Amino acid sequence: MAIFQKFVVELDLVGYSTISDHLEQLLNSRGVDQFNEQIRAFINVGVTATAQKWDDVVLQTTGDGAILAFDSADHVHIFAAAVHQSTKEHNSKTTEPRSKRAFRIGAAFGELFVTGHGKERRFAGATISRAVRLESAASPGSILVDTSLFAKLSPELKPAYRTEEIVKGKRDETFVARRCIFYPEVATDYSKWFYDVPRSATVGGASPPSKPPSPPKRIAESGDDDNQKNVRRVVYELMSKLRRGELMDLIWMLEIPTAQQPSELLEAEIIAQKIRKWAEDNPDCGLDRLLREVQFFLSKRDPK
Repeated sequence: MAIFQKFVVELDLVGYSTISDHLEQLLNSRGVDQFNEQIRAFINVGVTATAQKWDDVVLQTTGDGAILAFDSADHVHIFAAAVHQSTKEHNSKTTEPRSKRAFRIGAAFGELFVTGHGKERRFAGATISRAVRLESAASPGSILVDTSLFAKLSPELKPAYRTEEIVKGKRDETFVARRCIFYPEVATDYSKWFYDVPRSATVGGASPPSKPPSPPKRIAESGDDDNQKNVRRVVYELMSKLRRGELMDLIWMLEIPTAQQPSELLEAEIIAQKIRKWAEDNPDCGLDRLLREVQFFLSKRDPK
């Protein structure tokens, strides 16, 4: 095992599930594959801007984004600026909401553990998890970095970042971070791009409604009954008992599309979180089925 000090970046495309579902309806899985290639192209613009090689900095692509590791804090900023600039240019050429693109980006500085060689390399470390947490708290069109990374930025770049803020994690943990907003309009516009168009309005030539309805709330935010809330609590509790291998098998059991599967680089807790979100957002799965599958895995354990 080797340990390196790295600047880790995690980025996700906003509205990925909505857009990929729309494309699959229109073009089948070929459309989703082309969509994933477009995401890789945006990421490559950022890599090229840093004058780095793809294989040297991209640890893994994740369908809706990627996890990268740089040797320089400035490279992180340059990468984010180039990615956001490329999506802005893309968006200026289309008026179709589902054709718009926006990324959230988080980054952190710290240790990265590497095992294996070449294509067999595996990466781990809390720095990856911290970058993921910051990405989830970042707004579209911006980057959110931890203070360790900010301290390593060159003096010319630091003024672009706002004052320190406290970012809450999924549990009781908090992170001190700084935000650089490249394009503030994206944070206000993106919700208008990915509203929930009824299936009949995206297939067969029918037109979407002239005024988009409010974005649908996830189950966790809706006024559902006490029974559904109880199911969610049970799912959360039981999934915390699953091992990493069981979580990866659960992905297979649920038939989560490859492009939407959480990265194996993430900690088990974050993998579980992403599985729960996918299940809640997918009408063909839902929390009830997720609960049954989790109970199945726990029931198969050796009682000893």
